[in-house]
Parts: sequence; C-alpha cells; structure tokens
Amino acid sequence: MTLLSAYGEASLYHDPSRLGYVAVLIDYKQHCYRIPELASVLDSLPSDKEVFISQCEFKIPSRRLEHLARLPLQFVDLDTQRIPTLVGLSPAFQTQLVLWHCRNNSIPTPSLINSSGQGVHLKWLLSNPPDARARTRWKAVQSQLALKFEDFGVDSGACNGSQCLRSVGSINPRSGRTCETTWIDGSGHNVRRWDFDNICLEVLPINRPDLEANRNRQRTQLTVSANSKHAKDNRWSDSELWRHRWADLLKLLQLRGWDQEGVPQGYRDRFLFVASVALTWQADIKGNDLVAEVEKLAREYCPSFSPAEIRSSTNAAIQKHLSGNRYIFTDEFIIELLDISGDECKQLKTIIGDELRAERHREQCRVRERKHTNRATYENNAKARRNEARLLKSQGLTYKKIAELMGTTVNAVDKLLRS
Repeated sequence: MTLLSAYGEASLYHDPSRLGYVAVLIDYKQHCYRIPELASVLDSLPSDKEVFISQCEFKIPSRRLEHLARLPLQFVDLDTQRIPTLVGLSPAFQTQLVLWHCRNNSIPTPSLINSSGQGVHLKWLLSNPPDARARTRWKAVQSQLALKFEDFGVDSGACNGSQCLRSVGSINPRSGRTCETTWIDGSGHNVRRWDFDNICLEVLPINRPDLEANRNRQRTQLTVSANSKHAKDNRWSDSELWRHRWADLLKLLQLRGWDQEGVPQGYRDRFLFVASVALTWQADIKGNDLVAEVEKLAREYCPSFSPAEIRSSTNAAIQKHLSGNRYIFTDEFIIELLDISGDECKQLKTIIGDELRAERHREQCRVRERKHTNRATYENNAKARRNEARLLKSQGLTYKKIAELMGTTVNAVDKLLRS
C-alpha cells in the first residue's frame, strides 16, 4: 500500500477544486485555509508538530457549525487504548479487527483507515458530499456508526461537523507513534466512495422511503379522525401548523434583532429555506405569486443576497411545491438548522423541543385538573407530592432520579423541594 502524505490523505475528501475553508490546528492553535491552499500548508509542516485537520468544510474561515458548507465524509474516532484487549496490538492488527467486525456485522467498509498513534480513525468518503442542509441526517449516520463500534472504545463525542482529527504524518506525543494510513479500499484517487443516500440506507435504522410511508400513514390517520371533536380540538392541520411556525420564525427574527439588522451571514440561506417552505403552506399563495413573495421576503430580511443566492436557497422548496408536494419538517430539524436555544424556544409557540412540549402538556393537564378539583383536595395532593419528593431526597436520590420516579421534570422536583 502506498504511504500517503498529509495532503495526499486530506485531498481524498477535501477536493482542491471546491470553494470553502478547512481548519488546521497546529500545536492546538487554529488556522483556517482555503481548500486549494492545503497542498502548500500540510506537507510543509515539520513532523514534530501536532497537526489536526477539520473533516468538514466551511463557508467562511470559522469552524463553527453554523458556517458548515459541506460534509464530505462520515468518520469515527476509536480510542482503542481504552480497551484492555486491544492495548499493545499493532495498528495493522487493529485495522484487521475493524475490517473483520465490519464484515461480520454488515457494516459498510470504510474507504480508508488511519492509525492515530493511540487509536484508529475510520473514514467513509462520500461521492456526493451533502451541504449543511443535510446535517441532521448526516449526524444520525455518525451516531449510528459510533454505536456499531462501541466495543472498540469509540469516542462518541468526536462525531460532529466541527471535529478535527489528527493529520497523517504527525507524531502523537503520548505514544510516540506517527499517524499513518493503514487501509485504503482502492488506490490513488480511485478510492471507494459511498453515495450519501446509500450509506444512510445501510446504517440508519429506518430509511427515507419507510419514514415517508410512516408520515403518509400518520397524515391519513389524522384525516380520517378529523371529524372527531377531540381531533379538531387537539390537532393542527399541516397548513395550521406552518401558519404558527411562520409566526414563530418572525418572533425569532425579533428576539435576535434580525428584523431590524437583517439575517447575518451563515444563517441567511437556512432562514430563507425554512421561510420559503412556510410560505408554500399558505393557501392563498400559488405559482408565480410564491416566487414573488419569496423574493420580497429575501429583500426584507436578507438584503445583501444576490438573485442567484436567493434562488439557490429557495428553489428546492418552490420546485417541490410546484410538483404537487411540500416539505414536512420536524420541530427538532428546524431547531438544529437555525440553532434555536432553549430560552428562545420558551418564547415560541410551536418550534419547541420534545422536553418543553411535554412540560407544557403536563402543565395543561394540571390546569384542567385544578378546574375540576376543589381547593382542599388540590392542596392535599400538592402536600403529598412535596412529602414524596422530600422522602426520596432524604434517601439520597438525585433530582433526576426523583423526577423519573415521580413522572415529572427536574425543574418541578426543585420547586417541590423548595416549596
């Protein structure tokens, strides 16, 4: 097998013909370079430097997740030194154990494997690197791959889009070993590459067609039960949901001051994408009117965006609508895409996380219960809850464990103990 240089390995997934930036940490000090500059940077570094390189690419010289441009590979960081049965085994033998594990557990074979000096890096190169809009699905694949290598000491915290891994050719000072490539599925630039959709099908517990079938089934069930008063009182139609989400998006602009200053770089394309999807659900906006409304929206909140950038951010939503279909997102997807904080969610109506949604539902149930409970009974119930919480606390249980046993939240437990 040909020994790869630092740039030789990095160029397999950081295509020098692409625009964007890659972060390089040299002795833990970060530098950001344009992708074509990596050739003159990586191979000129002395071997005694600790060098790490970001696995993903960014729109600007910043390694923050909101500036992600592309996700060119899937990867897993194995800290094999934590596993007693693997300590002392040569990098070549650890590599063979990983390949054996893949074959015997129907796991996609990595495109290349590096020895990190104290562990192993597995990398699945993608033939069609997705952009930041696919980050949720990409992260799901990362998490599933990490689960499949738990027995090898996987570092489950080293799998997000801003992660840097040790560069080939640099020496790990803790072991004195050089980071080097120990396996390539192919040769030169003819290394095996995975189609992103295919690796999702291979790794994720439920594939996109099944997921869409489940969603269609749920929509059908909702339509069938729409005549029920209970369904009408407790469920929104898709158009109603998106009307509320649109109001939440405008509220988010206000909370962040973007309604006055405009959406900042790094969020403009994401905001326009979600906003254009919300507009497709407006019953009174159709065809060319939709394009005009999207352009009007962009001029108001993203005034520096060019017509080409506006089309790039919104065309997928518009075309999907014109084809007779529309995007359906989960709240979690929108929260992650726009980096909505927990404090911001508390001020929104529909774009909220599962925990906050459950807490609001419990509060609604408590309010309904109070309406049908006399004061004396209510106070007795509240006193019993406080006593139960105090008893569990006296037994040395944590707030989290008390919350689990009482079927409530940690915040509620804290209020019970302080009341």
